[in-house]
Amino acid sequence: GIPEPGDSLVFPDSPSNKLSNNNLSGAAYEDITISGSGYTLDGNSITVTGTLLVTGDNNTLDADVASAPIYFNDGTLVYNGQTTASFIVAGGATLKGTGTLGSTSVAGELAPGHSPGCMTVASLALTGTLTVEIDGPTACTEYDRVTVTGGANLAGGNLQLALGYI
Repeated sequence: GIPEPGDSLVFPDSPSNKLSNNNLSGAAYEDITISGSGYTLDGNSITVTGTLLVTGDNNTLDADVASAPIYFNDGTLVYNGQTTASFIVAGGATLKGTGTLGSTSVAGELAPGHSPGCMTVASLALTGTLTVEIDGPTACTEYDRVTVTGGANLAGGNLQLALGYI
C-alpha cells in the first residue's frame, strides 16, 4: 500500500524498481531501512522521526533528509542532500557525495565528491580513512574538499591521497 505518516519504510534487497522520485514529503516516517543495493532516492525531502539505516551497497540519497541519526553500516552510499542529522559511518562502509551533513563520525571511508567534489560537515570524528583526489588547483572540480564548520577530531584517522581521479 501507500506509506502513511508514522509508518516504518523498508527498501528490500530485490525489488524491480530501485529508482524513486519520492513523494514522501509532508509526513514523518518512524524509521527507514535501506537493506537493498542500487537504490536512488531523490525528489522531496524526507522526514524520519526514528532512524534512517542503510545496509545495502551502491545507494544514492539525493533528497534532503530530516531525521535522527543516519546509520550507514556497509557498502557505498552517495549522499548529495542536506541534513543536520548526524551521520555514523561504520568500518567497511564508504560515504561519498556532495552533501551537507550534520555531525559526522567515520570509522570506514569518507571520499567526498564525485571524482572530485566537495562535502560539508558540521563536525568530523575520523577514525577511518579520508580519501582525497587531487588532479589540479581548483577545489571541487580538480580536487576534493571537506569543509568542517565545527570541530574536527582526526586522532586515529588516515589520509589517503589519490593523484588523478579514481
